This record gives sequence, C-alpha cells and structure tokens, in this order.
Amino acid sequence: MRPHDPSFNLHPSPGKLVSLRGRDWIVLPSDDPDLLLIKPLGGSEDEIASIYLPLGLESDHPQDAHFQPPTPQDLGPIATARLLYDSARAVLPPLLARLAEQRLRPVTLVAAHD
Repeated sequence: MRPHDPSFNLHPSPGKLVSLRGRDWIVLPSDDPDLLLIKPLGGSEDEIASIYLPLGLESDHPQDAHFQPPTPQDLGPIATARLLYDSARAVLPPLLARLAEQRLRPVTLVAAHD
C-alpha cells in the first residue's frame, strides 16, 4: 500500500470509462466521495464493484480507458453491425436512466425581490 496521495482521491465523473484491475469499467454515481462505484464494460449488475479510494492501492488507481481506432480489417458484415446496434439499444437506456436519476435533485425556485 502506498501513502495517501491527495491527487489520487479525485473521483471520476459518472459515465467516464476507466481502466483498472486489468479491465475497462464505467463509473457509476456514488453518494460517497470516498467510494468509486464501477461496472465492467460488458458486465452485469452482479459485477458492480466499489473501491475505497482512501486506501490508495496502486491497483485501484483508475486510468482513462483507451481503445485502438478501427482499421479496414475491422470491417465486417452489416449483420454484425446491426447486432452491435441492437445490443447497445438494449443495454444503454437502463444505464442512462440510472445515471439521470442520480443527477436529478429537487430544486427550489426562489423569486428575487427588489
């Protein structure tokens, strides 16, 4: 374990893609700034994990996820593209709805008086 590093405690925003523990993850909303709530890309709700950031473990330091740009060899049949499209449409709405629920907070409007 390394000493607590204040810059390490920066919490990536919900929806950010990060790499750690040898996998790519999406950051989920967390009410506790010391907990990094993450879900593996392509993983299920059962695989959601929490990382206690103040421990400062090197293996739990999130890095920006990077993906190789596509090449001409990555092209495939339209059926494969359609399958990917349909899968994204099935998976993303529940995740986006969850992120939206976490971001919505009641707002009280106050009228300004002269």
